[in-house]
Amino acid sequence: DDVYQFDYPYKDIVKDYVFVNMNDTVIADTSYYHYKGMSTKSLRFQKRKDIQTIHYIINKDSNFFMPFLWQASLYEMFKYKNILPNGYPKMIFMKNVANKLTVSLTLLQITKIERTITIPKECILTNSKKIYFN
Repeated sequence: DDVYQFDYPYKDIVKDYVFVNMNDTVIADTSYYHYKGMSTKSLRFQKRKDIQTIHYIINKDSNFFMPFLWQASLYEMFKYKNILPNGYPKMIFMKNVANKLTVSLTLLQITKIERTITIPKECILTNSKKIYFN
């Protein structure tokens, strides 16, 4: 019951967004990549729809981590315009059109865990191209 097929219905909107490589950010004498995901629509449209800009502060020494994309639209942007480097995020924050901070996520620690997922062969969704776990 925990396996289901998910298809993001708003794939076409990714053409209206872009990831921009900003100047590196320095936090506590450590340099991090800084990327910004933003809309290319007019400012008026962004205000009306409350479209926010997302910032990724990414560790440079962790290229074995895939980008952390916590929204389906961000994942679709990444697939469409593969610009984000590999690495775990030190910080993710969002700002609204008025440049006010609305969301802020900061990584405090990383804990290594091992997980094993067993899917029975009878599961009809395993024959599909896309499988997402709940």
